[in-house]
Amino acid sequence: MEQLVNFITWVFVLTGLTSIVSMSGIFMPIRQKIFKLNPFLGQLISCPMCFGFWAGLILSYFYQSITGNMFFDAVLGSGMMWYMTYEPPQMPHQH
Repeated sequence: MEQLVNFITWVFVLTGLTSIVSMSGIFMPIRQKIFKLNPFLGQLISCPMCFGFWAGLILSYFYQSITGNMFFDAVLGSGMMWYMTYEPPQMPHQH
């Protein structure tokens, strides 16, 4: 049960951190400044999947590892953010 609680906590922290940094309006001026200074780094923090990778790595290091492997935690973070932000293509309506 403790592992489930740790996993859910990890996912909520990852999702919140990634959403705030990569998608929120409050961080938009910071993202724009970073993009002007370094377009590559600006793209990395503006992409939820990309930032989710780094957020997963950071959480693994500073909070705790969910899988026991920092790299897998980072991939899990990226995958979680892909799942949270993915919008499937819309099918055209047929009459």
